[in-house]
Amino acid sequence: MASLVAAIWGEALFVSEGACGSATVSCSTCRLKLKPDVKELMAHAALHHHKKDIDQRVLRKMENPCGVCGTNESAAVPTAGAKCSISIKGTKMVIECRHLPRVEEVSVKVSHRHTTKNPGSNVAVVCPECMGKPCYWSHHFAAHWEKHHKNTPMPQDKKEYITVTDAEQAYFTEGPPKRKKKKKAKKPKAKGAKGSPRAVTEADKDWRKFAQGVKGKGKAPAPEKK
Repeated sequence: MASLVAAIWGEALFVSEGACGSATVSCSTCRLKLKPDVKELMAHAALHHHKKDIDQRVLRKMENPCGVCGTNESAAVPTAGAKCSISIKGTKMVIECRHLPRVEEVSVKVSHRHTTKNPGSNVAVVCPECMGKPCYWSHHFAAHWEKHHKNTPMPQDKKEYITVTDAEQAYFTEGPPKRKKKKKAKKPKAKGAKGSPRAVTEADKDWRKFAQGVKGKGKAPAPEKK
């Protein structure tokens, strides 16, 4: 019953098929079942974010939607009892989500680079203006800045960092780019095959020697009939 309510009202983008850490989770927006894998869920959440088809009533209530499950509030600092949280430790971001079987540590650099294996670039970003240096998901960092630091210009490097590339936007709205088919190299035809010169015989060689001997003297005489 709880799963049905969440699916109807968009309380969570993903609804666990059973207890936390179960074999699959179901997306309440498109009903697709996925493995509780952090990269797979992040990519799927990014898909609905770019398509803007997540229940907007839910999103308006939150400032930092989780980049894994989509619509649970993600604590900007690790907080006891929080369903989801995001933080940075060294070169990795520490992700906690109630739909993941464990706390995950993912490379920030790798996750931020848009590729076919990692289509979404949604990563943790530290707010330089807030006390305690909390982290926000990059797809929603601009909204946080507009709400809390409107009178302070956002640093240029932060602007560039959170900007979604055209390639990423196109990937989620138009689909993955089609791979160009490689043209197969034509194999050379074997000697004597149809359409290629036939093999030179001993008779041909004898005729060529004879023809070279009469070069400049007109046509070679026809062989005598026996």
